[in-house]
Amino acid sequence: MTIGDEEQGRRWVAVDRVRHDARLEGQRVTKQTRADQDEYVAGATDLEELGRRARTRHGVE
Repeated sequence: MTIGDEEQGRRWVAVDRVRHDARLEGQRVTKQTRADQDEYVAGATDLEELGRRARTRHGVE
């Protein structure tokens, strides 16, 4: 998947907000979650895949 600079910027802002909110709530973002988020920002995965990975990792589905 190829994304443009503008989309990559939007994704980075969204991921940065999620990470910041997690820190404020006293949560820890795992290395694997950060790696998944970085792949999303880079355009290697989409939001659906990012969510699927998180749900699988935490046993939500």
